[in-house]
Amino acid sequence: MLPSDIKKQIFQSLPKSVVIGSTEFQAWIDYADRINVSEKLKDPDYHIVVTLRYFADKRDEKHSPINQLFKKEIVDPDIKYTRGERAVITLSINVHAKGDSNIPAADIVDAYMDQLLVWYLKDLPGIDNIEIAGRSEINDLSYLEDGLTRRQLDILIRYMIQYQETVITIETVEHTTDVQS
Repeated sequence: MLPSDIKKQIFQSLPKSVVIGSTEFQAWIDYADRINVSEKLKDPDYHIVVTLRYFADKRDEKHSPINQLFKKEIVDPDIKYTRGERAVITLSINVHAKGDSNIPAADIVDAYMDQLLVWYLKDLPGIDNIEIAGRSEINDLSYLEDGLTRRQLDILIRYMIQYQETVITIETVEHTTDVQS
């Protein structure tokens, strides 16, 4: 699984609002299993709810070494091995919005999604210990009940699971030899 400190950095880096014309719309960001989107969008302070969900965590066969050896170093006189594998996980982001009297919900979702694509290209790769392996297409705009709209974007994130092992070498061997005749 993606380490929790990386998940926290991703969560904190997401855009918190979007500006359309001269109007700023605040976004509420949460994990999909922790929030009722319809209820949160009833709050007059939020026109956007962004939900996150991680799934499909698996070994990245193409980018993991078969022998699980990333690096071998000689740290005089010992040998230090870095072993592990690369994994890939999908971050699914759903953007929900409600409109206001001047701007329809579809325009708010699209404006936030445009900002999210810039975040994906600019900010997300700046988080340490991950690399971006790709993204899905942005889903069609879904019209939900009560005039709400939604779009979805899935992002593939590659990361390493690793550990280090030190093998202590022997510089000199104390021994005696008995010769049998």
